[in-house]
Amino acid sequence: FGPADSDFVRRALPTELGYFAKFAADVSWGVFAGAVADGRIVAHAHTSARTGGFANIAVETLEAYRRHGYCSAAASLVARAVQSAGETPVWSCGETNAASARVAQKLGFEYVGHKTYVIKSRP
Repeated sequence: FGPADSDFVRRALPTELGYFAKFAADVSWGVFAGAVADGRIVAHAHTSARTGGFANIAVETLEAYRRHGYCSAAASLVARAVQSAGETPVWSCGETNAASARVAQKLGFEYVGHKTYVIKSRP
């Protein structure tokens, strides 16, 4: 999807998958692809960060549409667009997010390493 698709995306992007302002921001500098079923976007992938020749891919799928290949299809389009731009696609997910890791593996991503994030609790 691109800026010309804004009207469709505004109507078809369920609130469970984010909000339209994020789509508008993403397509202004990155790549956004979605899978459409039943007249709405049921899964999407986008570049969540682009730096130094790398682009991180983020994905999300409505629960009722998981395990049907929608996320894989959208993420594949984003990864190809990133590569066509001369950048390296990067995939990151939490260690307990097995579904995301399966999609990454299916698309040919290889495990390179992990990072630990420390989140300071609020008082």
